[in-house]
Amino acid sequence: MMRNAKLTKFDDGSGEYTINVKFHEWGTLPYHNDNGTSFGITAGIVEFENGEIMMVSPKRIKFED
Repeated sequence: MMRNAKLTKFDDGSGEYTINVKFHEWGTLPYHNDNGTSFGITAGIVEFENGEIMMVSPKRIKFED
């Protein structure tokens, strides 16, 4: 079930929640640091009003419902 949500403009979660999106689910982005360690970073899969899908930081998401 998709949920209505709003996003902030900035990746660090600062600013106002002004971008309307549909939240699909949580996902994991792979991350590899300089010393060869790999791990996953949690991200929200969201859909913008124009149909674009993106993974964003949980700090940016505010659920509406």
